[in-house]
Amino acid sequence: MPQRKKLKEKVMKRQTLIELVDYVSSANGKFLKPVMQHINANMLSINLFRTLISAPRENKILEAFHLEEDEPSIDPA
Repeated sequence: MPQRKKLKEKVMKRQTLIELVDYVSSANGKFLKPVMQHINANMLSINLFRTLISAPRENKILEAFHLEEDEPSIDPA
């Protein structure tokens, strides 16, 4: 992914997060404290306890080496 596109996505994400924080912390925020605690705990647990998925590239490399299928051979020379 080009650097310019990554930068644009980061700026958009940052702006969205700032807008969300402003909305929630404003007097017009419609979230009650118990609801916010539940949301925060849920977000924290999802981000802390997610499974790590290996990249597809690594799987293809491992598939190229089928060590179990190769029989050892003895060179008669």
